[in-house]
Amino acid sequence: MPCPPNVTAVIPAFNGKATLLRAVSSVLAQSYQDYEIIIVDDGSTDGTFELAKSISDDRIKIIVQTNKGPGAARNAGLLAAQGRWIAFLDADDTWEPDFFTDALESLAVHPDILFYFGATKSPTDNQIYQSDIHPPYVFRANHKATAKTLRRQTELSLCLMLADKDTISSLGGYYEKNKCIYGEDSLLSFLIFWNHPVIRSNKIVHTYNQSTTGLSLSRHRNVQVRPMVSDSHYLYERLPEKSHISVRKYVAYLASIDAYRLAKIGDDSKGQRLIGENHVLQYTYQPTILVSLVRFYFYKAKNQYKRYFFGY
Repeated sequence: MPCPPNVTAVIPAFNGKATLLRAVSSVLAQSYQDYEIIIVDDGSTDGTFELAKSISDDRIKIIVQTNKGPGAARNAGLLAAQGRWIAFLDADDTWEPDFFTDALESLAVHPDILFYFGATKSPTDNQIYQSDIHPPYVFRANHKATAKTLRRQTELSLCLMLADKDTISSLGGYYEKNKCIYGEDSLLSFLIFWNHPVIRSNKIVHTYNQSTTGLSLSRHRNVQVRPMVSDSHYLYERLPEKSHISVRKYVAYLASIDAYRLAKIGDDSKGQRLIGENHVLQYTYQPTILVSLVRFYFYKAKNQYKRYFFGY
């Protein structure tokens, strides 16, 4: 019986026919070859499955499901994965050829660390010169940092990550309720960085491409409330109780941003509920929250003026 692969690459795809082959090719081009690829077709209607089936490589497995959203698609791949290590790639993005090699070498130097994060670029970014690449280092999020700093520390794309599969599972995988298409990945990213040290590297391992269809664009179509705000109990259940007070301040910060974004498009009533449910007004001593609240109430007043004088 063959040994299971060391790495599993999960590629969720929703109507990703135009870009899927490019994504898969970037995995097949890896210098480290002990891996499997799991493509999860999340209810595509554009021939994504047929394209995936046409790629000839015994390491590729295909899962087909009705449309359940990006979190559920990634979790389906997580459940089926056989590798010790797991990585997730959007169907419109690509990895650099040495991603797996670099990540595994760094993790071998720190056998007690369970996560590696590289760096990303867009097709228009300038390449980082070799002299600008610093050695990988162990990073721990600062639990006492300001909310804005904590967001920078914990909100990284999980396409940059090679992770211990079992630890990802223990954190609950990706948020998938109600076909969530906004913030399902940043919630898991926060849980990783809050609960675990990680290896960070500024070497480019990933290229971000925003396509006109599929999972990437779905996050940008409408203003939505991230699950860390709308379903914060899900978050607290996966954190030590002693950290809840600190995290509530951070959630209030995110809620103030989402409330302002909602008010800007005219939905100030929903934004007001977010402010109340997440006790945002208790944290107005934080400048970043105060700024978002000023913006919220500006747009709320503007919306009330329009409704009063123009009836909309």
